[in-house]
Amino acid sequence: MPITIRPITEADAPACNAVVGIVACEKKYLTLTERPPIDGTIAYLQKMINNRFPLLGAFDGDALVGWCDIAGGERESLAHAGTLGMGLLPAYRGQGLGDKLIREALVAGWARGFTRIQLGVLASNVRALKLYRKLGFVEEGRQRNYLRIDGVYHDDILMALLLE
Repeated sequence: MPITIRPITEADAPACNAVVGIVACEKKYLTLTERPPIDGTIAYLQKMINNRFPLLGAFDGDALVGWCDIAGGERESLAHAGTLGMGLLPAYRGQGLGDKLIREALVAGWARGFTRIQLGVLASNVRALKLYRKLGFVEEGRQRNYLRIDGVYHDDILMALLLE
């Protein structure tokens, strides 16, 4: 069955929580290092849906295997900027699915009115850096020792894509 991409709904909260938890527990892609509480996931999904922020899931049949979202700023002065976040289950990486998810999220983000989409990516995540650069994201800075996971520091690279 082909992978489909569609908006994530509140009904997807348990699956979303599980997928985020799996990626978080890898301790090498997200600032989260463990599965978040389900009520936090539900609140996040409600915020994204209520604000019409892009929130897409990749589904293998009925199973959620990845996500991409663009969360907007909460102040009027930041309403033009969205922050992209994403993750895929390990078995679905390296197949072009991340590229497809991001491209669809960008279309939704521009349509939503964002003129700047930004992200942070760990410097060690070479595959993601290559993908973001391919999609036009430009490095704007580096936060040294941004994360400390299991006693090891990690730099975060700040990137952005502007609607021209």
